[in-house]
Amino acid sequence: MANGARFAALAAALVLAGCAGISKPAQPQGLRLASWNLEHLAEADGTGCRPRSEADYATLRSYAAKLNADVIAFQEVETAAAAKRVFDPATYDIVISDQPYPPFKETCGKDSAEPIRPQRNGFAIRKGIAFTVNPPVTALDVERKGGRPVRWGVDVTLEGSHALRLLSVHLKSGCSAGFKADDEDCPLLMEQVPVVKSWIDARKAAGESFAILGDFNRRLKGDDKEVWQAWNAGGDLHIAALDGDGGPRAPGCNGGRYKAFIDQIVLSGPAFNRWDKASFGELVYDERGDAMPSDHCPIAVTIDAP
Repeated sequence: MANGARFAALAAALVLAGCAGISKPAQPQGLRLASWNLEHLAEADGTGCRPRSEADYATLRSYAAKLNADVIAFQEVETAAAAKRVFDPATYDIVISDQPYPPFKETCGKDSAEPIRPQRNGFAIRKGIAFTVNPPVTALDVERKGGRPVRWGVDVTLEGSHALRLLSVHLKSGCSAGFKADDEDCPLLMEQVPVVKSWIDARKAAGESFAILGDFNRRLKGDDKEVWQAWNAGGDLHIAALDGDGGPRAPGCNGGRYKAFIDQIVLSGPAFNRWDKASFGELVYDERGDAMPSDHCPIAVTIDAP
């Protein structure tokens, strides 16, 4: 099916912001892929659970320019207009989930009456890179009736002779390691595990090279039997933060406060073979603590350009 027909068919499920066009091509040394949780990125100044001023958005734009990635899987973004306040629409096309968020009572905190705004996933894709939008992974919304929705996965294919399928995810929080059956979050994350596994299996069956990027809310590692071993039964998936040159990497964000990443880039075997193993990197903010522009720092890898 042609790209235009696919976009039309998916209009009810996904919003494609930005028009087709060419500005700056992919970096010649390879394709830079990144993941960045933007912490309650709202569309308008002074709104949402992380109210920002124009100066704050400008700071985020400066880090986006430093990141200089060709494709950024982003999370916690209210709308396409919010994404455009960080990713220059002259440089990037925005693909963002149009997951509905019905009214609910949860607020930003016990001392706040501000309702939590939609936290959507998506991609910023450098203009000049041909891509197709695939149907969203709606089954990742496993929240109970009346609760705040859990984010859909956003699925795109970078076209070309070395096509690459990409999935942006923001999985259920609150179960970063192990499993507690009496915990309200762990059972929901475990419901998402087979959804991701089905997506992985479908990609393998189709012979597609792929990567999954985003906020997994999980410290993935080889002995994580509940999540990682369930996905990687064949042993051919790779965690960028663990499998690059130099061995496992620890986060430097916020002064190295955390000992392991929950933001992850997972590569299929074919994508791993195209990956520059020395290219995994984290863009650490100059600011610390509450002054950081987001509570997550972006991570990135470089692979052969499609």
